[in-house]
Amino acid sequence: MHLPFYENLKTTDDYSLFRFTSVGNEEIIKVVEFQKNTIGDVYNLAMGDLIGEKIFSDTQISNNGDIKKVLTTVVNIIQIYTRKYPAIYIYSRKY
Repeated sequence: MHLPFYENLKTTDDYSLFRFTSVGNEEIIKVVEFQKNTIGDVYNLAMGDLIGEKIFSDTQISNNGDIKKVLTTVVNIIQIYTRKYPAIYIYSRKY
């Protein structure tokens, strides 16, 4: 993929949680989390805006003007995660 993405990724040791800063109309910390499901090696891909220090919202619409760059960064994060854990399945759902 040759689209611009955010390179300022911070992650936990097990790569289950990533953070990066979206820079558009303002600076917003984005969170991408891989959450273990109750079914085998299936993980939920959760993402949103950081609110406070440890909570993130997946319903908030930030409209920061950089959606393509944010989504490209999320795809990049998925690639990083699946390189580390190639046998897992990832899904994402809207509540």
